[in-house]
Amino acid sequence: MVKRKDYVINGITYHAEIERKAIRGIYVSAPNEEMVFSVRVPLFVTNFTIDDAINKLLPRLLKKKERYQKKQAIKPEGEDFTYLLGKKENVTFSSKEELLKFAKKNILPLYEERLRYYESIMGVKKPYKLILRNMSTRYGVNSSRTHRISLGLILVHYPLEVADAIIVHELAHDFQRNHSKRFYAIVYKYCPDYKRLHAKLTGRLYEADNI
Repeated sequence: MVKRKDYVINGITYHAEIERKAIRGIYVSAPNEEMVFSVRVPLFVTNFTIDDAINKLLPRLLKKKERYQKKQAIKPEGEDFTYLLGKKENVTFSSKEELLKFAKKNILPLYEERLRYYESIMGVKKPYKLILRNMSTRYGVNSSRTHRISLGLILVHYPLEVADAIIVHELAHDFQRNHSKRFYAIVYKYCPDYKRLHAKLTGRLYEADNI
């Protein structure tokens, strides 16, 4: 049996559909466009516990949903612009292939300069070959087999310092193949702003002065 109850968060009324099931925890979904959300709760949990859980979890879910929607709304390119190295330029590309071709000619040489610089100060003994690829899930890859670092095409939309952070990250794998504390100690030694710069990627903050 599903029980319906209203909750008011920041002056907005949301409608909960509460269902008791043979489960251990309380599970709350994000509200849909009609402000309705579902809640699954253990069979014998009290109404007070349910209300307390919803009042704590619902605001968090709303903020998470808002961040996701904002993130989805931000695009690195539009009908008459493309973000390149953190600047909104009045140029467009018909496909990712065309953008990749442009980036290999005009941006990859900058990345290669940055790679050589960080290899020098980090003490990397054998220089890496650097390539630019259209990768959907990763910003960079360090291949120990080919001794090659791949950077994701998405980086060309961000300021050069963001690519620096990814380059340092991948070079740190020359010393530590995992993501241990020792690994991040190397990353932060040569890129103290790593957390802030990585946040630009996850937040899709393309412009140089966004944070």
